[in-house]
Amino acid sequence: MALTVLNYHSVQDVADTSFPWVVTKNSFAAQMQLLKDNHIAVLDVRDLRTKSDLQKLVRSKSNTVLLTFDDCFADNVDNVLPILKTHNFDATFFCVGKTVSEISQDSDWTTKGEYNHNTLKCMNIAQLKALSEGGFTLGFHSYSHQSLINASPDTLDQEIHQTVQQLAQAGITTEMTFAAPYGVYQNRRTVRCLTELLQQHGYYSAFLGKSGHTTSWDNLLCMPRIPVLGPHTMSDFEGILKGQKMMYFFMKDGYKVVRFKLMGR
Repeated sequence: MALTVLNYHSVQDVADTSFPWVVTKNSFAAQMQLLKDNHIAVLDVRDLRTKSDLQKLVRSKSNTVLLTFDDCFADNVDNVLPILKTHNFDATFFCVGKTVSEISQDSDWTTKGEYNHNTLKCMNIAQLKALSEGGFTLGFHSYSHQSLINASPDTLDQEIHQTVQQLAQAGITTEMTFAAPYGVYQNRRTVRCLTELLQQHGYYSAFLGKSGHTTSWDNLLCMPRIPVLGPHTMSDFEGILKGQKMMYFFMKDGYKVVRFKLMGR
């Protein structure tokens, strides 16, 4: 049995059909209720610190998922955390270093003009501290949130280390787990260099843009995830959990979703 690592981003009150990376609060609540009703175990990334942890999980043949949220959007505070707490679900949130501030900062989606429906804010320091102190896992999503697919070794080293320093200076408790923005899985040189650097810096897990279910064959520093998108129906979500091939969803949801498959947002 493979592990299903689900990848969320923004969770909002209202659907946005022009931007599939936004999932509605109602959809998210229904998805979490489905996990609960079907007795699907929700792990924490801290449960997978070694290769033997992963192999033991797969051998157990239990139906398990791991919930991850990229960018630490401020909307996750009101629209995600209460639902997770209701079900006593663990989750991992990946923070962008440059957005760590006393005042909530605009996300890259807003500043780069990729998302114009409204302003997407990131969690401020107080919210990040409350998240960590509340028992949730806080990991790293690079410092700049730029694509690292062709980055030099020095740039990669700076991106993974500078965010650690930023959060440590803010007094925020973190775990050594990393998610590469936009993914780097398509460049073998970058994957090899980044996994070596992550290992040197003491990271025990990472997600580098590979799409699919996690098996005992996967490297903990290059685990795959499956994105959960706004256009996904509950039937689609059930299909993800059952391990159905994802190309159907990418074709159905259009260019933005195909772009995720090819580039790894």
